[in-house]
Amino acid sequence: MIKKSILATVLTLAAMVLITSTSQAAEIKAANVSSVRYQDPDTGQLVQINCNHLVADRSEWQEHSPNGVFIFKVAARDEWTVYLYDANRQISMTIDLHQKKLTWGTGPNKGQPTSIIGTYAIHSFQ
Repeated sequence: MIKKSILATVLTLAAMVLITSTSQAAEIKAANVSSVRYQDPDTGQLVQINCNHLVADRSEWQEHSPNGVFIFKVAARDEWTVYLYDANRQISMTIDLHQKKLTWGTGPNKGQPTSIIGTYAIHSFQ
């Protein structure tokens, strides 16, 4: 389990070398987004959530926060938004790339939208 987690982290970091940031011309939408960064409004800490590139259909994402690593599954995706769900914690997360906002919570109780401060896409998904 630890080896698999380390391998996933190494591959994610290696993939980051091949990314395009939002400051460049490529438009990042739900189909090609690979990583999102935001600042936790409660702690002020930076949090990163990455697509797990070891999963061929890109249906799994990993949130890396000061509280640990959490696994989300893609529940749905449209042109601008990725909808994620963490079954272990029963938390839904919405990544809205058009408004550059992220929300999460349980059931209909989603918190206030948090600004996305960085998004990345892998070239091959564009």
